[in-house]
Amino acid sequence: MAIDKSDYSKLLRIRTEIRSFLKWSESQAKLVGLTPAQHQLLLAIKGHEGDQHPTVSDLTDYLLIKNNSCVELVDRAVKANLIKKKRDNKDFRNIRVSLTKLGESKIERLSNLHIEELKRLTENINSVTLTFLNKDSSHFDGETNNVSQIAGNPKFILTSVYSHNPPHRSQCYLIDRLWPRGITKLDKPFEFWFKNVTPSNDLRKFYSHNPDRFDEFSIRYKEELDETLPNSEIRQLISAANHGAVYLMTATKDLSLSHGNILISYLTEILDQPN
Repeated sequence: MAIDKSDYSKLLRIRTEIRSFLKWSESQAKLVGLTPAQHQLLLAIKGHEGDQHPTVSDLTDYLLIKNNSCVELVDRAVKANLIKKKRDNKDFRNIRVSLTKLGESKIERLSNLHIEELKRLTENINSVTLTFLNKDSSHFDGETNNVSQIAGNPKFILTSVYSHNPPHRSQCYLIDRLWPRGITKLDKPFEFWFKNVTPSNDLRKFYSHNPDRFDEFSIRYKEELDETLPNSEIRQLISAANHGAVYLMTATKDLSLSHGNILISYLTEILDQPN
């Protein structure tokens, strides 16, 4: 793989995003009266899988620190009333560690904040990593179908309209029926707004992003697309794909449940048909 100047810039941006997130995380921990290490400790305890509370040995593995350092961290957290220790009923050599009510409240508060911030971070990093996939992959179809490409066919990429680092705007299409909140016409990351390839209002109300209705929604949406197949917007998307990757943009938070994935599948089926 040849590395050019833009690749280094993208790698720098990813590392900067991650380091900024970690610095933000440390500041949030301090705001609730925790050190970053205590935050990690509480998360390791709360996130431990299994029927029993984690041992000090488990926590050492999670935190990637030496055993004596973990013991000191645990003891300080006990004094701060964040956690409590108890000997294992079956093996008295093991010390099990659990959260106090204070520890529970602090990790819940921090985790809610971190989940929201991680959503933003994921969007930012995805907008960069997709360009690497676009450059070097001939086929990628992840669990969420955010990128869909069939060998020999043009690519259609589903991405968030709130991406902070959008690709070339001339190849970007908003595929929502409503204008996205918080986006002005001056800073819009897309060149075109294709309303006629979106589900009808009745179909959108039926679906309401209910995962249990996605399969039925997919069938009905493709039927609507069949009815509008002569639609010039569909033809324009296919034509645009001949000039490079086409970015379909949506304000939908969960891309895996977006109508954009169905639209990508539909467009790909047309491209697969023999001329």
